[in-house]
Amino acid sequence: MEGFYDLHCHLLPGLDDGAENMTETMAALKIARHEGIRTVVFTPHDSYGQAPAGSEAVRTRLEEVKAGVQAEGIMDMQFFCGNEVWYTPDSIEELHSGKVLSIARSRYVLVEFPVNVWYKKLFKAVSELVFAGYCPVLAHAERYGCLSRRIDYIEELTRAGLTFQINTDCFNSIFPEADGRWYRTLVKEGYIHLIATDAHDCKKRPPEMARAVKWIKKHCDRELAYKILYSNPERILMDRTQDRDTKWRK
Repeated sequence: MEGFYDLHCHLLPGLDDGAENMTETMAALKIARHEGIRTVVFTPHDSYGQAPAGSEAVRTRLEEVKAGVQAEGIMDMQFFCGNEVWYTPDSIEELHSGKVLSIARSRYVLVEFPVNVWYKKLFKAVSELVFAGYCPVLAHAERYGCLSRRIDYIEELTRAGLTFQINTDCFNSIFPEADGRWYRTLVKEGYIHLIATDAHDCKKRPPEMARAVKWIKKHCDRELAYKILYSNPERILMDRTQDRDTKWRK
């Protein structure tokens, strides 16, 4: 299916701090389609509030959204689900049991941490996930202070098996300019594997993709742009493991 991929968003209605109802979900998906997105993975938080939605609730809501999209006459988009997993000592067991969901039933897991996480704790978590048979994808990598301007850490984590995802707001004027330049440089040099909207609604955090795509196509060579926008997300959805002896940027 042609179009772009969004493997991180919070647009399933009523499950977390994202879309509140089906009306908002449908409106947001129309924005996503206008932005060129054709494949969406819904990733509600697994730890939102005091009563996170269970995996069955996520799958049920996914089917409801698919039916709603069809009723709206949108036939050129496809949808999957997973969770944005707040990593804890219980996360691996919860993944094994199906309590929380990997991306589209693959080995890839969208994982997040406190923004002030220590690097050693982050590396330990990545190692634990890989040892357990999973392929961790770091959600909104631009938020973690321990990684800022630390190419050595980013390279070490990549070798350990981590996939880096940054949000598309790194490419707009809202993102702090110094940080934006740093992460855009990482994109150009091939350290970032994926972009995603992390969309929550239609206004404050909409599913904007076109600006980021335009920047990547302008500043990255054709092969790298294709990897970031197409082949890397396809690899995840097909559950294909990257060659850990080389970076995806090579």
